[in-house]
Amino acid sequence: MKRILHVMQPRDGGVPQLVTNVSGELSARGWEVEVAASEAAGPGSPQRARLEAAGARVHALPMTGLIGAGDARAAARLRELDSERRYDVIHAHSSKAGALVRAALPRPERIVYTPHCFAFLAGFGAARAVYWAAEQALLPRTGAVVACSRWEAAKSRRSLLGAHRKLRVVQNGVPACERVEPDPRITALPRPIIGFLTRLDPPKEPVRLIEAAALERFPGTVVIVGSGQFEGEVREAIAAHGLGERVLHLPFNPPVERFLHGFDMLVLPSRWESLPLAILEAMACGLPTIASDVGGMAEAIEDGVTGRLVPPEDTPALAAAIGALAQDPEGLRAMGARARERWSERFSLTRMVDELEAVYAERAAA
Repeated sequence: MKRILHVMQPRDGGVPQLVTNVSGELSARGWEVEVAASEAAGPGSPQRARLEAAGARVHALPMTGLIGAGDARAAARLRELDSERRYDVIHAHSSKAGALVRAALPRPERIVYTPHCFAFLAGFGAARAVYWAAEQALLPRTGAVVACSRWEAAKSRRSLLGAHRKLRVVQNGVPACERVEPDPRITALPRPIIGFLTRLDPPKEPVRLIEAAALERFPGTVVIVGSGQFEGEVREAIAAHGLGERVLHLPFNPPVERFLHGFDMLVLPSRWESLPLAILEAMACGLPTIASDVGGMAEAIEDGVTGRLVPPEDTPALAAAIGALAQDPEGLRAMGARARERWSERFSLTRMVDELEAVYAERAAA
C-alpha cells in the first residue's frame, strides 16, 4: 500500500478543504493517507473530524503561520513521524508547511510542494523579496512544485531560477455539488441572492462588494458568508452605508452547498489569487461568478459565458457587472448551466487527483 503524508498549516479556508477532498479520494483509491496539521487539527476538533471522515490518520503539530519556537518542535515531530511511518510521498501545502518540510526532512526527491499561490506573487509589499529568497533557497530540496493554475506556473518559471525543471501544473478541482437544503435564512430573502462565500481574510475583499451595493442599487440581496479578520470591517461597512436590509452577514457552517444552493450568483472581488476553490465550488453547483480578473481566474471563468471578469479594485465596474446580471434572470440561468458544464469538463476532483497521482508516482520512483 502506498503511504502519503500531507502537511498543512492553515486552520481554515481552501487549503484544509482541498487536503480533505484529496485525502478522501486517495483513500478510496487505496492509498494510506496521513495528515500532519496545525494544532487546529487536535483531538475533538472539527478539522480533525472532517479529515478522519475522509479516511486520513491525523497528527497535530505545534505549527503556526508565524516563525516561532514551535517550529523546532514541529520539525522534530515531522522527522519522528517520517522515521516511524516511512512515507513514500510527502506533500506540503502553502508556504509555512512547505518551508518546514523541505528544511527538516531527508530524501527531498519524494517531497511535493503546492504553494497555493507563491507568497512572492501576492500582495505582501516589501516582504515579497524575503519570500522569494526563501523559495529560491529551498527549491533544490523540492522534488516537484505543483502550481494550481497555469498563471502561477508561468510566473514561477520567470521568477525562480531552475523552477522549470520542478514545476508541474495541476489545476485545482472540487467534488460534485451535493444536494442539500439551502440555508433557510437565505431562502426567505428578496432575490436574486448575490453571494460571497469564503474566508474574510486577505486577499479577499468583502468590503468592496458592500461598497458596490452602496454605489448601485441593483435588485436582490447581498449575502456575505464567512469568518476572519475582516468580520468587524464587514459589519461596520454595512452599518456605515445603511445597508442593513440589503446586505446580510452570516457565519460559515459547512457544507458549502447549504449556502451555494441559496445563491443566484457568486461574487469574489479578490486582490490576488491563483485558482480559488470558491469559484470552482460555485461552478459545480451551477452558479455564474463575477470575479476580479487576477491570477488564474480566467482559466475557470470565461467572461460573458460562465460569469464576468472585472478589473481588480474597480468598485464601479464590479457594481455594473452585478447590476447587469442581477436584472437578467435568463442570463443567470444560462451562465450557471455553462459554468457547471465547464466544471465537469475541466475542474472535477477526479481529474485533479488523477494528475496528482501521476506526480506522486514520478516522485516515489525517483
